[in-house]
Amino acid sequence: MQNSRLSAHHLSLALSTAFLIFFTGPANALPGVDSDIFHHGLTLYGGYETGGGELNNGVLAGDGVSIHLGEFVRFRTGASHMRMHLSLGYRSNDDKGENSLGGSVKTSMTVLPVDFLVHFNRGGFNIGGGVTYHLLPTYSEETALGTEEVNFNSQLGYVLSVEFVGHREFMLGMRYNYIKYTPEDGSFTRGDTGETLQEIDGSNVGIYIGLYL
Repeated sequence: MQNSRLSAHHLSLALSTAFLIFFTGPANALPGVDSDIFHHGLTLYGGYETGGGELNNGVLAGDGVSIHLGEFVRFRTGASHMRMHLSLGYRSNDDKGENSLGGSVKTSMTVLPVDFLVHFNRGGFNIGGGVTYHLLPTYSEETALGTEEVNFNSQLGYVLSVEFVGHREFMLGMRYNYIKYTPEDGSFTRGDTGETLQEIDGSNVGIYIGLYL
């Protein structure tokens, strides 16, 4: 199971890299087309997200710090413009604490989000949303007795987004991400409460800062 997940991980990274190599170049317009009408380039941003259901010992499934790299295209539509962008990210939430028995515990929740978003711009604000596909969500817990891991199925979710785009395409945004994770084994048992769950809420609210290059 672990090898298959690693293979899927490598495949997703390879496909995303190929996408960026094929489509990405210096941000510019198509030859002979006014850049105010059509424009494309890189997008790079990072964020902090919080929310979701509790996995164990206070760890929330939607918590974490993320970084995203992608490609955008922008079309002018009358007095406003539409921006579409596709990105691959990596989100991680690593923490140390104590379990219910007083022993030390190290926890980690990681996921690879692939986002496709569409925004409409008015007066410096991008408003829109789209879909997000979370690859290989994984929760791990390391104690003195060893490491336990819960692998979740890759899952489709939905995004609502508002961004402020300022000078030189600086971006400050907020998002609401709605998603549910299901364990690959059908269920998992929380070590702190003994509760058995067939699904965990991965939804969160995030704040992001970055650039459209």
